[in-house]
Amino acid sequence: MMALNEIMLKLGVAIVVILLGILIARILGRLVQKILHEMHIDKRLKKEGYGFKIEAKARKLVNYIVYLFSIIYALDQLGLTKGALWFLSSIVFIIIVVFAYISMREVFKEFRAGINIHKNIQVGNIIKMGNVEGRVVKVSRTTVQIKTNDNELVFVPYTYMKSGKTD
Repeated sequence: MMALNEIMLKLGVAIVVILLGILIARILGRLVQKILHEMHIDKRLKKEGYGFKIEAKARKLVNYIVYLFSIIYALDQLGLTKGALWFLSSIVFIIIVVFAYISMREVFKEFRAGINIHKNIQVGNIIKMGNVEGRVVKVSRTTVQIKTNDNELVFVPYTYMKSGKTD
């Protein structure tokens, strides 16, 4: 049986490991976000017609990965690694798969819809959808940008075009 002092020491080390993990996660997360911001990733994605911001999400992902490793190392200090590692990794894997599916569901729909439509639409084509008519000014991976007769710029997702609402 372990002495009380040894248990307290291991518990103290585990707490310090978790606190350092939180600090390191925040520093690395902000660093990753700053690097991506300097590369203008969100601006480039917006320019391509994507509606999500990856800089902040990348920061959170780095935070969670460092948190996970900190928790695993802290559990290792307490001698609880094997069972806890399987449990934590299973939970994390399920969470990652669910969140990836939820966050990317619309993007995948746009890509699938755009595969066939993208070939038939070119810059300069005139498209009419309902009461909106205009000239195609840009074709991206997920949307078509149309400039109307009133000089308004309209972003049309491929899924909207695939639904048969175009003329």
